[in-house]
Amino acid sequence: MSKVLKIVAAFLVAVGILNLPADAIAGQSPAVKAPKNSSQTFSGSGDDVVSVKIVSESVLVTMTHDGESNFAVTSKTRDDGYIDLLANEIGPYSGTVIQELGTSVFTKKKLGLFEVSADGNWTIVIKPLTKAQKWNGKPLSGSGDLVVQVPAKTKPGSKLLMSHVGESNFAVTTYSVKGGYLDLKANEIGDYSGKSTFGKAYYIAIETQGDWTLKKK
Repeated sequence: MSKVLKIVAAFLVAVGILNLPADAIAGQSPAVKAPKNSSQTFSGSGDDVVSVKIVSESVLVTMTHDGESNFAVTSKTRDDGYIDLLANEIGPYSGTVIQELGTSVFTKKKLGLFEVSADGNWTIVIKPLTKAQKWNGKPLSGSGDLVVQVPAKTKPGSKLLMSHVGESNFAVTTYSVKGGYLDLKANEIGDYSGKSTFGKAYYIAIETQGDWTLKKK
């Protein structure tokens, strides 16, 4: 776009006649946003930086790694701003976490990059929250990081029983239907057994490298 056309376009946008993104007026290619309910898949080996279609709402991120050294995945904005450390483990890894975006003044940043540190092969898959595993209300057991959807018709006062066997940190966090943080129900190192309530949880994220069990009472 020529300098004259840029000035004209900027004026028309200012008065509300024309609707163009600012980066288009500046002559830059506008960042592509991922359609809602779409998935994105990436794979590689070793250290890398991956560009993703811009994500502005909370999503699931599933990651795998088959190496022996540290595996770390950091989410960032398109201009390299830090968002979150999604994985940081030694050796093989497989798990799913929530990337919280757009749910509060603290999570307004938009996902645009993944910075990967690894010595083996890795995969990263972005999925909509609706793809979370549905918990049917029966005792649920697993190993490693996972996100589950709370059983249907669960009342806020229903008891949530949590147990963990392992040497790593065990954390259980609840999230709203839009993936906004609600409460930290457990955060202990090593073996654990305890109770809490579901509250207004729609999703529950379990973070650990040990074995865990959730029960609804």
